[in-house]
Amino acid sequence: VTIQREDRVRVFLARKTVQRKREIPDGVGHPFGRTRQPELARVLSPQRIMQLQDLVRRVPVADHVVKYAVALARATRPTAPNTPAFIREAVSWGAGPRASQFLILAAKARAILAGRFAVSIEDVAALARPTLQHRLILNYRAEAEGIRAGDLVDRLLATVTP
Repeated sequence: VTIQREDRVRVFLARKTVQRKREIPDGVGHPFGRTRQPELARVLSPQRIMQLQDLVRRVPVADHVVKYAVALARATRPTAPNTPAFIREAVSWGAGPRASQFLILAAKARAILAGRFAVSIEDVAALARPTLQHRLILNYRAEAEGIRAGDLVDRLLATVTP
């Protein structure tokens, strides 16, 4: 993902590799693969989606939870004060200011889905990897050593205290 597009990706969802037999589409002879069209059913109306988005935005977040999300995002920036050495050694570019905003928004959604009416530190920690990992640009040394951005986020979770 390019730097310009990376900010548009709010949460990165990792997928396992598809099995070879699943890569061969049904009806290979058809120019578009499948000859059967899937049946689609509307699940939510546009109005309901907007209502749910509004509900998520209204979930309260305590100051210490917001500060934790900001601290996690700031800790990914190699030039920021108090950045851990392992980040300075492996990251060329860290998460921007919007990363903590999206981290809080995702944590709000997680809280609602769990039936809670407020965001917890655990919500932020659970969503740190999918929210931050694709925002880190690793340096050549880190890539050569096989270091993965998600692993660095996991180390940050063990390092940055709420």
